[in-house]
Amino acid sequence: MHFVPAVSAEALLAGLQACGIDAAKIRKLKGLAARYVDPSEQLPNSVWDAIWVEASKLDPRPELPALAGMRVPFGLFGPLDYLAGSAETVRGGLQALADHFSAAAAGIELEVALDEPDGGTLRIINSVALPSVLQSDEFTTAVILGRFRDVANCDFRPRCVYLTRPPLTNFPHTDIFRASVIYGAPRAGFDCDRESLDLEQSKGDPRLHETLLEIAKKLGFASDGKSGIEVSVRSRLRNLMPRAQAVAERVARSLGISERTLHRRLSESGTSFQDVLDQCRIEESERLLLQGKLDFAAVALALGFSDQAAWNRFFRRLRNMSPTAWQNANGQTT
Repeated sequence: MHFVPAVSAEALLAGLQACGIDAAKIRKLKGLAARYVDPSEQLPNSVWDAIWVEASKLDPRPELPALAGMRVPFGLFGPLDYLAGSAETVRGGLQALADHFSAAAAGIELEVALDEPDGGTLRIINSVALPSVLQSDEFTTAVILGRFRDVANCDFRPRCVYLTRPPLTNFPHTDIFRASVIYGAPRAGFDCDRESLDLEQSKGDPRLHETLLEIAKKLGFASDGKSGIEVSVRSRLRNLMPRAQAVAERVARSLGISERTLHRRLSESGTSFQDVLDQCRIEESERLLLQGKLDFAAVALALGFSDQAAWNRFFRRLRNMSPTAWQNANGQTT
């Protein structure tokens, strides 16, 4: 059985509500909770499909997935919204989203090419077949475009949007996306020119700042004493560590800044990239040890170490004891 994050179902229902659909009625019909608050909770994919079936009965407009995706309030998508909004540029935000989908969104990945001479591309890749895949592709495309329309300082517009759905003669999506649309494409997604990719985010918007801070606190990225740049780095390390890609260059790319700028900003805040990485790794080590669900070799790989021995040396250096000793001292047994 495959699953969808409960936060995605909440965002979908909120987008449908914004389109005038009675989301409470759908919840009641499908026996869904009044609200899902645990960001780690997973729901069967059948729930996702059932929501689309009921929504289509209440509003048969073929462009409903795009409308709902564009109208999901910023902040409801948790980590996705934080990664999009905390980048310096649209380019950085798209790279961060691709890293997030690859690490956390089972069944969906984003394929990005952001350094082409004429701009960049994003495509949605599905590894799990769903009855509602056409709606899901369109909804996901709209959600991503909506995130950057909300946070880019200037008017962010894609150059062309690609949808896998059959053609519609009146082209309603052109007005929704404010871009040309190609129907029946092999994969959903969009193209952007270089100017759009380099648009700066709305760092001065107090509403956006407060929303991002609230998300960061809920996800455990932010706490007292941590600077804004450190919080942004920590949010990206969570996705990059398991694939041994937690290097400064990759983090800087997903922030939309140069590696040199990243090091300078961290230094100005009184820390370094290596210090932030080490702290994230030791905190995650302790969390996984307390859970006790993974063996030590699996923990080492989850944190991006080449093998268990390298992780053991790292743990001893920061905690002056072995992982086994720490685990036993904290009420766990191997």
